[in-house]
Amino acid sequence: MTTDAAPGRSRRLLGGFLLLAFASCVGACALFWGPSEEELGRIREVVRRDDALVLDVRSEEEYRGGHLAGAKNVPVGELAERLDVLGPKDRPLVVY
Repeated sequence: MTTDAAPGRSRRLLGGFLLLAFASCVGACALFWGPSEEELGRIREVVRRDDALVLDVRSEEEYRGGHLAGAKNVPVGELAERLDVLGPKDRPLVVY
């Protein structure tokens, strides 16, 4: 005996798979194509400013493995509890 739940479950699984595949493609594109030279130039300008905050949202382990000079580490999962690190709202901010 077949129930109506089976087709719905299959559609949800397929939808989840397609979403995961799409997210993987977007991530891969960002890794391979990344920011343009113009965008990199603007990022470099902001990073060099004395009042800028460079925020590294990777894990502590990744941060210890190497990071931009002067960057503060706040793992993305902790960001909501540590917003005080950001300082003034008008402060230039680079997040990676």
